[in-house]
Amino acid sequence: MKIAQRIHLFQLLKDEDYARLVAFLDKHRSCMDELTLFTGFCHHGAIPLSELQPQADILALRVADLKKRGYKSVGLNVHTTFGHIDEGYDYYGQPFHPMVGCKGDLAKSCFCPQHADMRKFILDKYTMYAKCGPDFMYVDDDVKYFWNGVKFACFCPECIARFNRKIGADYTRETLVAAMEEPDSVQLRAAWVQEISDKITELFADIKNVVRAVDPNIRLGFATQHQGWSTYNGMDFAAWLPALDADFARPGEGTYDDKTPVNLITKAISCARQAAEYPASVTDVQYEVEDFPNYSLLQKSTRFNLGECTLAIAQGMNAVLLNTLSPDPVMTGLDLDPMYDAMAAARIEWDKMEAFAKGMHGIGFYPAISTKYDQRRPLHNGESFFVTYDEAPKHNVLQTYSLSHIGIPLTVEPQNSYGAVFTGNLADGFTDEELLGFLKTSVILDADSVRAFQRRGLAKYIGVTCDDREYTDSITEVFTDHPVNEGLVGFSRDVHPAFFGSGAAILNPIDENVQVIGNLCGLHGENLGVTAALFENELGGRVCILGYAAYHKVDSYAKLLQMQRVCAWLAKGESLTKFYAPWLAAQFVRTDGKRTMATLVNLSLDPAESTEFGIKGAKTATLLYRGEEMVLTAKERNGYGVFSVPQLLSLETAVLMAE
Repeated sequence: MKIAQRIHLFQLLKDEDYARLVAFLDKHRSCMDELTLFTGFCHHGAIPLSELQPQADILALRVADLKKRGYKSVGLNVHTTFGHIDEGYDYYGQPFHPMVGCKGDLAKSCFCPQHADMRKFILDKYTMYAKCGPDFMYVDDDVKYFWNGVKFACFCPECIARFNRKIGADYTRETLVAAMEEPDSVQLRAAWVQEISDKITELFADIKNVVRAVDPNIRLGFATQHQGWSTYNGMDFAAWLPALDADFARPGEGTYDDKTPVNLITKAISCARQAAEYPASVTDVQYEVEDFPNYSLLQKSTRFNLGECTLAIAQGMNAVLLNTLSPDPVMTGLDLDPMYDAMAAARIEWDKMEAFAKGMHGIGFYPAISTKYDQRRPLHNGESFFVTYDEAPKHNVLQTYSLSHIGIPLTVEPQNSYGAVFTGNLADGFTDEELLGFLKTSVILDADSVRAFQRRGLAKYIGVTCDDREYTDSITEVFTDHPVNEGLVGFSRDVHPAFFGSGAAILNPIDENVQVIGNLCGLHGENLGVTAALFENELGGRVCILGYAAYHKVDSYAKLLQMQRVCAWLAKGESLTKFYAPWLAAQFVRTDGKRTMATLVNLSLDPAESTEFGIKGAKTATLLYRGEEMVLTAKERNGYGVFSVPQLLSLETAVLMAE
């Protein structure tokens, strides 16, 4: 596994600071397979070339010197292409046409690349940096049309005119936005999103051409963004990355501290989802460990940073990109020796994981969202198209990741999944054919996704319907006498919506074969109706419908046990792995059908004492644990090889490589 290090510009400009940096790099050379030098520090998109050129001259000297010192791969990360956020505007002003939002709001530091003067500026900048002699160049993740100073861009006159020419219309910004807000204007919104994607594709082709004109051997890569932002841009990695001729990429998701431990899981899944969409030409996938803005172990611990790296490999990525050094040269590595020493030791484990899992695929349940979501979705109940995913929590795929917190394996590879997990209106991003494909295997639905399937005429395949009423006042879910509730019958699950939000729906069974696993009860125990059910449809698929707080406050023993049994049923006996005791842990599983790698991480703040974990058909496993490697022999139990996992501290990982 490759370890790459990002280095900030301020550490490179002055000789005395650079000398301190080099001393640190040399000290930890075993973690420095590749060096990526940032070209800037301010996120303004139009810092004048007259200021950047002297810095580029210094960068050229540093690139040459680092190569001379024996660092095999040294490249540049172009810090901004047209601007990340509104920063530096008091210093650099607005020399080009700003990005324009859907409401006519103007960015202060981000500029539209469709204007000829800005486009020339961008290409001149890339040409200048290509002349610095880098082995590679990164295009950073400001290349998007979302949150570049304004939320949704770009509605400037040039972009509106270009769009009108393409579709044969005469919209103004106001009339275009109004038309896009019509519920059934799916084709118009799809055309707009495709137009954004096309602009990115064309820009990447231009960047590739000017860079390769300087040096045809410079490798190119792109720092991509999570699906919450990218579906508005089209999330067309299959077009963008080949246009750039990129053979490496960095999937992105912000997790900057360890104050919310489960973010470790969120980022691993989100980054793996992006990587799963990359074309085969991208062979170098660099998960970024980003400790912005303080770059201190006080902000993010060594264990959290190492856990990120382990889960990146567990999710199929093959490199890590460390953005862990402070941009302040006084702080270069000042408190980071323990982390880099730990990484140097841990990379032995990571190398073994990568080698063992080569050619494997992920397996688990697929948290469903389509890259075409914003191109296909109608609008419902007066909602706006211009709403971010985190402003519409019911329609946020990140909700479904909570299942991984109670031990349900998730995968971002739907073709290898046990089934799909839906929430909100995310089914709207899939075609009928795609939804039927999921329904032939298995699905987990919440109430809003039941409504989405109903609208598509697919209710008969899920066995229930529900109306739009949501119950939020003094309601609980009571587990029924069903095999998945063995030992839990009568358990009353109360997430206290008055305190914590969420709600419930009553499900209306439309098939006599619907199996009720939960009823909705009122304040005095009165049965209001069915709120959780299982169903096997005529396609041979299995369905679980969770009408009460499906992905909210699921971290209880009762819900953990119930859902692990439900998921075993959904997998039709094909579950590859199995927990044998309640444990607040996540598992990431990869397999080639003969060998399996299971990575476990303790999500509790309490230590997890020795516990049993099963892998179907396994006889032996190599355990990677705390820098040690040991061979374990399985105990056979109903077709599973059962292994004893040693004590895991909070956020600690253990890896079983089983055969």
